[in-house]
Amino acid sequence: MDFNHYNISIVLKLIIQMKGRLAIKNTLEIFAAKMYAGLCLCLLVAVLILFLPVSCSDESSPILPNGVDSDCINYKDYLHIAGSCDTPGQAFDVALSGDYAYLAGGISGLQVIDISIPTSPRMMGGINTPGEARSLKISGDYVYIADHGSGLWIVMRQCQP
Repeated sequence: MDFNHYNISIVLKLIIQMKGRLAIKNTLEIFAAKMYAGLCLCLLVAVLILFLPVSCSDESSPILPNGVDSDCINYKDYLHIAGSCDTPGQAFDVALSGDYAYLAGGISGLQVIDISIPTSPRMMGGINTPGEARSLKISGDYVYIADHGSGLWIVMRQCQP
């Protein structure tokens, strides 16, 4: 009986020791996983801070030696207004077809502009819609207008203006 009792107590002690080691092992794995996750988060934040593009419009943008902006193109040096055309209402959307620009002009409906001379576009005319022309697409001889308040309007372009 002592022999069996002795064997059972050894087995119980071994099980308790193993459970303790497993508990310690699991605790260490959890701790290591949390440390790894924290490290990854720190690295992600550092990468975002270091590699975010710099805005040219921000006067406080860091300047590199030799006066070069980091990761920045100042489009003011490349983009220049070539021409413009005042239209009634607001300009919500534009679609191009040949020498004409078709403009969704809000409460002014569809506006047609001759852009054959880009430096001197001219208003050719338009058609009012019941609501507000917000978006448009051209397909073939038709202009499809999304008119806020009155749905879809389809205008046929019978001939070029």
